[in-house]
Amino acid sequence: MPIQKEKTLYIIGNGFDLAHGVKSSYYEFKDYIKRHDKSLSHEMDVYFECENFWGDFENNLAFLSREIVMESVDNMLDIYMDTFDEDDDNFSYADYFAAIEMGTQVVTDLIENLPKLFRQWIRTLYPQAGKKDICDKLIERDSMFINFNYTEFLETLYDIPKDNIMYIHGDRRDKGKELILGHGRDPDKDYSHWYKRNKGKKRFNDYQKEKKGRKYKNDSLTYLNYFLEDESKGNWRNPIRYYAADQASSKIEGYFYDSAKKTEEIIINNLEFLNGLKDIKNIVVIGHSLSPVDHPYFRKIIEVNNFPEKLHWEISYHTEEGKYRIKKFANMFDIAENNIEMFHF
Repeated sequence: MPIQKEKTLYIIGNGFDLAHGVKSSYYEFKDYIKRHDKSLSHEMDVYFECENFWGDFENNLAFLSREIVMESVDNMLDIYMDTFDEDDDNFSYADYFAAIEMGTQVVTDLIENLPKLFRQWIRTLYPQAGKKDICDKLIERDSMFINFNYTEFLETLYDIPKDNIMYIHGDRRDKGKELILGHGRDPDKDYSHWYKRNKGKKRFNDYQKEKKGRKYKNDSLTYLNYFLEDESKGNWRNPIRYYAADQASSKIEGYFYDSAKKTEEIIINNLEFLNGLKDIKNIVVIGHSLSPVDHPYFRKIIEVNNFPEKLHWEISYHTEEGKYRIKKFANMFDIAENNIEMFHF
């Protein structure tokens, strides 16, 4: 391991906590949500367009289904509204707003309830007895550390001074600050890709066919709000659906921005620590998946370094797939093959 320990940066990921017996897998968080908020648990099973949602939990938060939320709003309008005619004495704006609120409840839950449950869950995590010394040969205690975990086990298990650690996404002991959770994707680019991917699909065509083959104007709220180009072909049925779709889509699109990690802001807030890494000679990555969501941080670490082309990297892997990710990471950051050493962890 590194000879010049004072010139070493350790980057700590969730694999570090898992190796110490901490039940910090996102599958554990899934079970926690199921026990404490069945409604949110159901929403997270139903409202996302991705495979293996919990296998890449934070990144997959970017794939909330616009279509399913819009369908939910439409269903709630039918349930709550006695009439869609604003001139009718039975028309109720209270019911109209309630329908939108209930139809977009998943967005509210994801923005407000999910972070609360996440913090509650993080507080329950603890290492398994007897796992304290497994990183003794890996860690030089007077080095610098960037901890992607929310837990303080570097301090409690290895006596690392707190001043040497940057808790990049928050420290669970700090009750005054939010824990940072979210995807690292660009909402504008994702929207463009989503639009292009779905524009040509039959269910978003101007006309649909009944079972008997008769054509009718498409009245799907998703189609009407996102894909309708010629208003004469739209079948809004009533103005209320138009207004509801407009309000719902604003809330949905806002979600994609609210759920994104503000990586540039995080970097700016931690510039003093990051700029202090300019003389680092060795980087040891333990238990980090090298996920694209965290690439801006790695890019900044390399950028501030005085001699980035001479940086020596030691990166852990747990499976053969991990080796592939390391090679892909090295290619993306132009890290020479002889500057990387892989080790199983």
